[in-house]
Amino acid sequence: MRVSYSKGSLTTRANKTDGRFYAAQFRYQLGSKWKTRLVILTDEKGQKVPADAAMTRNKRAATAALNRARIALGGAIMDGAQSVPDYVKNDLEGRKGTIEDSTLRGYLTYMPVFENGLSRVSMRDLSPKDVRLWVQGLISQNKAPRTVRKAFNLLSNICDRAVENNDLHTNPCTEKIRREDLPRIGSPIPNALDSIGVRRVNSLLNDANNVRLKIGARIALHCGLRASEVCGLKWCDVDFKAELIHVHTAIGNRGSSVQGATSYVKRTKSNAGDRYIPLTKTLIKELTEWKKAQQNEYNKVNHGSKKHFEQCYVIGYVDGSFYTPHSLERLWGKLAKGKHPKDPTDKRRRLQEGYEEGYEPITGITGDIVTFHGLRHTYATGLIKAGADVKAASALLGHADAAMTLRVYAAADPEAVKDAAKNAAPLLELGATRTELKVV
Repeated sequence: MRVSYSKGSLTTRANKTDGRFYAAQFRYQLGSKWKTRLVILTDEKGQKVPADAAMTRNKRAATAALNRARIALGGAIMDGAQSVPDYVKNDLEGRKGTIEDSTLRGYLTYMPVFENGLSRVSMRDLSPKDVRLWVQGLISQNKAPRTVRKAFNLLSNICDRAVENNDLHTNPCTEKIRREDLPRIGSPIPNALDSIGVRRVNSLLNDANNVRLKIGARIALHCGLRASEVCGLKWCDVDFKAELIHVHTAIGNRGSSVQGATSYVKRTKSNAGDRYIPLTKTLIKELTEWKKAQQNEYNKVNHGSKKHFEQCYVIGYVDGSFYTPHSLERLWGKLAKGKHPKDPTDKRRRLQEGYEEGYEPITGITGDIVTFHGLRHTYATGLIKAGADVKAASALLGHADAAMTLRVYAAADPEAVKDAAKNAAPLLELGATRTELKVV
C-alpha cells in the first residue's frame, strides 16, 4: 500500500541520553483517517541533529535531513502494526533512489525468507525470541549459512530504522541474539584457474570468434575486473600511453521487481572500486587492434568525430550502447561448459558421451566449472602468488578492506601454499641437527 505524505514539518524531542534533538512530522491519510508519522532526523554521519546549541546551523542540518527523510519514505507506509515482511518490503521500496537499484534488487530477493516464519509477527511486537525461532527454522530447512546471515543482517538494519521511526522500542536482533545463535560461515574457496588452466584459457581466447567474449574475458583475466565493470569500460578510460585503464563505472541490473528488467550505468561497487589498473602487453595489442576496427565502423555509421567515439563502450556497439554483463557471462558460460562432438549422421544433434578434444569444460582448483567471476579470482590469486603486497592487491581489486583480500585469496592457490611452505623450510631449520630416532 502506498500513500502520499505531506511536505513535513520540524519538531523537537528530548531524552536523558541525547538531550533535545530534531524530528520530522509527516501527515498522511489512511482511508478516512489522518495520521501522523514521526521520523527522528539524523545527519549524514547517522547522528541525531541536536536542537539546543548552534540553532541556525543545526536547523539547516535538520532541514536537509527532513528532505532526505521525505525521499526515503517514498510514499510507502511503514507502520509498526504491519507484519515484519510487509514492513521490510515497504521500507526497502521507500528507499528507491537512495540506494543502488542493483542493491535493492538483491535485498528484495530475501523477501521469501522473511515470509517464512515472520509473516504472523508484527514489527511492533517482534521480540528476540521471534528472531531466534526464525533463525532456527531457517537452519532446520537447510538454508545456506550465508543466506541466513545476510537475511539476519538485513532484518537488523530494518529494525534499527524502525526504532528511529518509533515503530519499535529496541532492536531485538542486537539486544539478546548471540553469535552462537547464527550459523558459522566458512571462508569460501575462490574457484580460480591454476597455471595450466590459465594457459588453456588464453589459448582458447586466442581462437575465439566472438570478439566481445575475447576482449571481455581477457580484461577480466588480465586486470581482475567484474563483468559489470568490463561492460562499463569506455575507450576514454583506456590510456594507451600510460598503459592503464581507469575503472570507475559499471553496468547494473535493476531487475523486474524494482523497475523493469533493464540494465543501467552506475558507479562501481564501492569508493575503492574507482581505480587504475596496468594493462598487459597482450591486452594493449588486442585493444589497439579492436579500437581501430571499431572506430572504422563507427565512422561509417555515424560520420562522427573522435571525441564522440571515445565515449563508446569498449565491448559495446558503435551506436554508443553498452553490452550487458548477463550477455557476457552467458557467452563465457558456453565456452566454459565445453563442447560435445557432433553426431556425424545428424548435424542437429550432439553426442553426450564425451567432449570434443580441446573443448573439455574449463574447471578451477575446486574442480567446478569456472564462472566469469572466476577469472577475477584467478587474477587475485595470481597477484598474491607473485608476492604482491596485500594492500596493493586490494587496491587493484577495488576492495574496500585489505583484510578481505587476505582472508579470501591468501591461501586460495594450493601451488602457492606449497611453494610458501617450501621456501620457509630453510629458515625454520636454522640450527637444527638431523638425528636418527630409535625405538627404545
